[in-house]
This record gives sequence, C-alpha cells and structure tokens, in this order.
Amino acid sequence: MNTSFQKKVNYAILFIALIGAIIIIILQIYNANNTTKVETTLYNILQFIFSITFSWLITKLVTFEQFKNTQKQFAFSAFRRIKEIEGVIDRLHNYVISKNTSETNIEVIHNSLIDARSIIRNSIADWSDIIGDEIATTNEIERLEKIKIISPEVVNSKYFDKTREVELKLSELRSNLPSQLQQIYRRDPLILTDDQFNMLYNNYLKNNGLRLDAFWDKDDSFTGNINYIKKGNPVLIARSLTIHRSNPYIVFDMKEDSLGVITNAISGIGEFEAFTSLLDEYFEVKPLPVKIGGKPIKAKIIDVEPFDKKSNRKYFTIHIDVKPSKIFLKHIENI
Repeated sequence: MNTSFQKKVNYAILFIALIGAIIIIILQIYNANNTTKVETTLYNILQFIFSITFSWLITKLVTFEQFKNTQKQFAFSAFRRIKEIEGVIDRLHNYVISKNTSETNIEVIHNSLIDARSIIRNSIADWSDIIGDEIATTNEIERLEKIKIISPEVVNSKYFDKTREVELKLSELRSNLPSQLQQIYRRDPLILTDDQFNMLYNNYLKNNGLRLDAFWDKDDSFTGNINYIKKGNPVLIARSLTIHRSNPYIVFDMKEDSLGVITNAISGIGEFEAFTSLLDEYFEVKPLPVKIGGKPIKAKIIDVEPFDKKSNRKYFTIHIDVKPSKIFLKHIENI
C-alpha cells in the first residue's frame, strides 16, 4: 500500500477514535444520574477500547515519523552519491559523443553509458517514496539550469531580466534542499590551467586563427538548414543553448539560425565548461546572438564531412580569423 495513503488512513482512524471517546464521555456525563451498572461498565469498556486505539495509533505515527526521518538521512547520502556518479557518467558521455568517430569500440562505450544512465535513473526512482519532494526539487533545479542563459553583458535585454528571474528561483530551490543535498550544487570555482591556454594558443598559431570542429545533430533543436553546411560558407558563432546543451558555443548561419555546436578543442586536458570559458577569455567578451542584443563572431566553414548515419550527425570544421584578446595574451606571457 502507498505510504502516504496508509498515513491518511491512520489519521482518519485516529480522528474517529478521538471523536468516539469524546462522544462516550459526553454521554456518560449527560446520563450520570440515570445509568445502570451495566451501562457504566459498557461506557468504561468503550472508553478503554477508544483509549487503546488512540494510544496505539499515536505511537505508530510517531514511530513511523522517527523511522522515516532516519531513513531520510540514509536516502540523502545515497542520493548524493548517485548524483555524483551520474555527473561522472554524463561527463564521460559528453566526451565520447564529442569524438568525431564511428568506431565500434566507441559505439559500445556509448551504448554502455546510456545503459548506465538508465540504471542511475531507476536507482533514484527507488527513493521517491522517502524523499520524493527533494527529488522533485533537484529535477526542477536541473531543468532551470539547462534553460538558463548566462549573459551579464546584455543589461538592457529582456533576456537579462529572465536570467535574473531564473537565478532567483534557483537560489530559492537550492536553499529549500536539506544541507546534505545542497552540496550537490556547490561547485568549486572553475580554474583554467596553463596547459589549456597553451593548447588553444597553439591552435591559433598553427592555423593563423582558430580551427574548431562542430556538428549538426538530428536529435537536437538546431533550426538552420543542414544544406547550408558547405565548404566556404560564412557563419557566425555565439553563446546560446539547445534542448540538450546549456550555454555552449553555437554555429549560426547569417540569418542566425543554428547549424551546430562547437566541440571541445581541449578535450584531453579540460572539460567542456573549461573550453567554453577559455573561448570567453580568447574573445575577451562573451559573443551573443544579435537577436538578444549581442555581437557574434564571424567565421567560415572550411571542411565538411559526409552525413554520419550511425550518429545522425554532420561534422564540419570552421575557421575563426580573430586574434587572441589582450587578456588572453597577457596570460600566455606570464606562463
């Protein structure tokens, strides 16, 4: 039987027992001068039954709440560990899908990671009876994180107000979580390493600009025409989002319809978030689409691969003829 339903039934019986005891007491007082010994005995028996029922239910409810609170502590710890494992699986999954390859071993790893994520979701569902409200809160936090657009430069844009609204809601939701679960969303500040700066700078020196890979994905929400992805066509790049990716660098056509996402160019020594932050340093300002008041970066498609039917993706390469910012070069000098 569902736990919440059983709890409601117990409270209903408790209420009935309490009302019954009160009615018996009122009747006994009202008929005090006219009751026989048999009636008095019957009243006492009924009072005793109602008292026992009342006491038993009170004890049961209190014990259940104590047990539930104890279980919650275990559930919070287990859920936190599950989320940490999920984070590791997601990072590994993002790394695998960023690889421009259809080799069998990569496909096996990819499918295994999908199965692992499914097992993790089932494990989380197992705790829903005990910490269902907290799980719902974490799901809402993750949903808002995915739709959040971090664009502090666009002060006069309506999108900035929306971002502030989302941030306030996220702050409220995080504060409502138990302290054990708040740790899930306490991230250490991102620190870019010298090796990461050097890797991107060497990319610039070797190619007289940045040479970056990207891909169009059939299962994502790209709005541009895949037929536009041709060698020599001009494109724009800017921070944006899709239904599966939050705040990456997106390739747009000249009408600002999205064509694909830029992959991690420092995958061997840095995660995707580090790469996008490194590009922010390279450009000095975070490029954003014109439609939300920003200024995207101009680029050109220099290579296109045939459509990959296995991954439902079209991979291509762009060249960005932009020099590193003074801040970026200053860091290179200090290495």
